[in-house]
Amino acid sequence: MSLLRCAKLMRPRASMVGPYARRCGGRLSRFKTHVLNKERQLLSEEIASSADLSEDEPPTPSSSGLNAAGILFDEDHVRVWSPELVLYTPLGFLLAAFRSALWILGIALDQPWFRNQSIVGTYMRLLGVTVIWRHAERIPIGRHVMVSNHCSVGDLMMLFSHPSLPQRYTHLITSALPAQVTRARHLPVIMRPASPATYDELASTLDPSPVHLFPEGGMTNGRGMLRFSRGFMRILQQQQQQQNLCHVQQEHVEQLPASQQGGISSAVAATVATLPVVPVALRVNSSLSGVKTHTLNSSFLANLFWFGFSPRTTLEATVLPPMFPAPGEARGAFVVRVQAAIAKELDVEVYEMTIQQKRMLAGRKRA
Repeated sequence: MSLLRCAKLMRPRASMVGPYARRCGGRLSRFKTHVLNKERQLLSEEIASSADLSEDEPPTPSSSGLNAAGILFDEDHVRVWSPELVLYTPLGFLLAAFRSALWILGIALDQPWFRNQSIVGTYMRLLGVTVIWRHAERIPIGRHVMVSNHCSVGDLMMLFSHPSLPQRYTHLITSALPAQVTRARHLPVIMRPASPATYDELASTLDPSPVHLFPEGGMTNGRGMLRFSRGFMRILQQQQQQQNLCHVQQEHVEQLPASQQGGISSAVAATVATLPVVPVALRVNSSLSGVKTHTLNSSFLANLFWFGFSPRTTLEATVLPPMFPAPGEARGAFVVRVQAAIAKELDVEVYEMTIQQKRMLAGRKRA
């Protein structure tokens, strides 16, 4: 009898809960529909702007490209052997061989002590490299994307050790380098291959580490710049999509009771900030002006050898004010604006030549 009475008592309670459950279900359904509509809108905007995210145009031969190559790339590592340079050559060869081996050894050993500041400083002195930062106070403390021009095989050492740098950078490198480079875990910087999958992973990760890359995709002699690739905009694009989705989530957080909004609102707001892009103008000064660290078709090891040939090399990095895409600004236009700021600081021209065209010209020369 007690069980029957309990069942009878439960019936009216179930009837009372039923309408409430239907109302909650209706609100949940409307919430899902609203979010899906927002996602469809974001997807349509992404499709509409896909032209800005497409890969750079395939290389095509042109007279302008050949003219640019004559300005941007040297034909020989040493064009004129002066008497002083001839006398220095035996010592230069010894230094270059020792420093090349030191480069390779640092990557091959991949030891935790390579993160020690004093060891890194000694390592750079043995390599003959000095880094000078100008306006380093402009570097944001939080996560950001740092982009710079590319003049030598040793440019990355500007990130090896400096008190103004907020933390360890993730550097995107060409996949043409040996896999051992990207497998290293204890270098002063984290090496990752510059691929669409890596861009997407960096865009969605919660890792606060800043990102650095050379958007030219290859080196020049510093007398001009290759046209920047738009690959790093994939990070900013997905960050913007996350920002839009966070705004959608925030609208529904505000509908919750006030006692539940605080923690959720903070978590949502933490993912809203847009990443700043920090342009850096890089100058490379060698104590041997007649020696060029690379040519149009020289190999990585040859570039490494001639970079170490000079007694001393100075990397001068000038940090420009952080930049953000303007509302409604096309991604390609923003990349052009970032590169124009670096070119203006360096007082050089940006040539309509891509890394793909450089590789094509180098292949023709080797053939």
